[in-house]
Amino acid sequence: MMLLVLCLLAQACLARAMASPWWVPDLTVIGLLLAVTRAPHRWLPLSLVAGAATILWTDRFASAILLGSVGFGWVLQALATRWDMNEWRAQSALAALVSLLMALGALWLDNTWSLVLAGLLVARMLLTALAVPVARRVLRFMP
Repeated sequence: MMLLVLCLLAQACLARAMASPWWVPDLTVIGLLLAVTRAPHRWLPLSLVAGAATILWTDRFASAILLGSVGFGWVLQALATRWDMNEWRAQSALAALVSLLMALGALWLDNTWSLVLAGLLVARMLLTALAVPVARRVLRFMP
């Protein structure tokens, strides 16, 4: 839970500090991914915390955000109970995919699309994938 809270705080701080939130990796997804793979039996409260925190700094689509977080948590716990999800490449790929799907869902609900946004989606997806090994290093120092 501590790692998820740290990722949520880092996400909020980085999104406020950067000129555009598209250049911030999706640390909420990474925090949820690492927390659920560490404790799959706690997927629901972790997903609800991640979804509620995301709702706090967004102003639209609260139910879709919460549903997406809970859905991701459920899929992740199903994967984590069947396979070893502690390999960094699998975690990076999954974090990038979920970040992309969540952003695509938000753009679809907002009925917004352009080539610039497509490029920003790809950039954010890559930043999220690259941030997973960094978050894993931070996880090593946590109890």
